[in-house]
This record gives sequence, C-alpha cells and structure tokens, in this order.
Amino acid sequence: MTEQYWASWFTGLSKKFLEARGGKLLILAGTDRLDKELMIGQMQGKYQLQVFPEAGHFIHEDQPRKTAMLVLDFYRRNDRSGLVLPPKVGHSVRESQTVNNTGISPDRKEGAVP
Repeated sequence: MTEQYWASWFTGLSKKFLEARGGKLLILAGTDRLDKELMIGQMQGKYQLQVFPEAGHFIHEDQPRKTAMLVLDFYRRNDRSGLVLPPKVGHSVRESQTVNNTGISPDRKEGAVP
C-alpha cells in the first residue's frame, strides 16, 4: 500500500540530518545500515552515535531506561537555554562610541566640530 513511497521518503534523509543545526544524536541497534554519508559524518564528529546491540527495532521499548538516560545526558550537554550571549555587534559598537552618556565618541576630542 505505501511501499511506493518508501524509497523517496528516505532519499536525502542522511544529508538533511547532517546539515541540521544544533546537536545531533543517532541511536541505533547496529551500524550495518549506516550509509556512507552517515559514516563520514560520524568520523567527522558531526553527531553523536550510540549503538545498543542488545536492542531490536524499537530501541526505546527494548531499552527504555538506557535510552532515557542517554537522551537526558545528551540534552544536558547540549542545553543552551542558560547561555548568556553578548549583545549584538551593532549594539556593542554604538555603546562603545558613547562615553558616560555624553554623546562624545572616544576617538573625538571634546569641543571638536564633527
């Protein structure tokens, strides 16, 4: 019934996974199905690969506790919600050009005509 869509559904999936932004975790029961793109990406450190050889097709059901602990650890290592970023570059430049709210740029002498 849906077999006609199977091949096209997987086309380019590895590339899309590797190009996605943020941390990536791939949990597998075995590495026998890794394609060339995923193998190269893993060797380049583009994602974390975890293999549970004792699990079957439904890893989260066969190894629920192990899977949950892995996902939780991955989340904690990649959580950016507490990250405090510096202000944007344009804002920093404007701030550095104004000294003590006088409007005088640090590179101009007081009283000079702009």
